[in-house]
Amino acid sequence: LPAYVQRRWDSGGLVGAMVFAQLGPLLLLSIPGSVLANKAPRKPWLLIMPGVQMCAAFMLAFLVSRNAAYGWLFLANAFMGTANALNAPAFQSSIPMLVHRRDLAGAISLNTAQLNGTRVLGPLIVGLMTLLHLTVSQMLIANGVTFLFVVAAIALVEVPVARARSEEHTSELQSHHDLVCRLLLE
Repeated sequence: LPAYVQRRWDSGGLVGAMVFAQLGPLLLLSIPGSVLANKAPRKPWLLIMPGVQMCAAFMLAFLVSRNAAYGWLFLANAFMGTANALNAPAFQSSIPMLVHRRDLAGAISLNTAQLNGTRVLGPLIVGLMTLLHLTVSQMLIANGVTFLFVVAAIALVEVPVARARSEEHTSELQSHHDLVCRLLLE
């Protein structure tokens, strides 16, 4: 998408704004996303957000195919980025619920490798698609289809319900907090 924006509008500023539309929500919505992840039922949330991202990818493909105005592309990309930002905390906080504690470090490492792998392989795949003369719209459709794999995987996994801390544990934490505050004030 950034390469398409550069080719069509020849503006580094518009490219930067488009990248911000996708990644800025991660910066701005991580904390609200964490709150929502703790309040919403986890599995439906994990299924809906990639579905929203998939729809946004298809919308971007449609808009690009119609040579839509930059503003529409920006909004669709921001919509995708927002869904990603709201999904990320729920996804990350689900990992400890899905694996045994002894496997947690490996699961986090695997998730990080997968995330960084897509950042490396994605542009390579797009380069290959370009060599095959696929259009930007076709590439965006392919991106949208990849979300089906995410949705299918989540649908097949049993995501445990996140339990709130017990009143006893919360009370114990409050006691520790009060003690630390008293020591700091003395």
